Amino acid sequence: MYKIRNKLILFLMLVTVIPFGTSIAITYYYTKESLKDQFITENYKLIHQAKYDLSDYFQSINQIPLTLYLNRNFMNILEFGINDDLERYQELKRALFNLYSTRDDIKQIYLYIDKSKNDLIVFNDNILSRKNEKGLEEHPYRKINGESIIFYH
Repeated sequence: MYKIRNKLILFLMLVTVIPFGTSIAITYYYTKESLKDQFITENYKLIHQAKYDLSDYFQSINQIPLTLYLNRNFMNILEFGINDDLERYQELKRALFNLYSTRDDIKQIYLYIDKSKNDLIVFNDNILSRKNEKGLEEHPYRKINGESIIFYH
């Protein structure tokens, strides 16, 4: 009697466990492969989109200085300096503030004019100037090859 009962229990367990175990294993494998493929596809799309977004972003960043080069008054100020001319100083402030306002991700702009030893910094919607202060000659962003430079980040 125990032998028949044990055989029936074993047979019933085999009939239920093997199909369920097999279906669980197949479902697990299919789901794992499906999620892996979906993960790869989605990440590929995101990386591809990020490539275009970064390219557009860097192109727009490269366009920022072009507006300054087209501003002839600003270029004259860089070439000849301010030399205590209030109108030139106001033009310089206006040009730098316009540049600062073009993008939200520009946090600060620093400009040093070697000819007149002036520097201006734009940050937090403020424009500060240190005119003819000692120590500007050693400033790390002062000039490259003797030219006035603009440094922004």
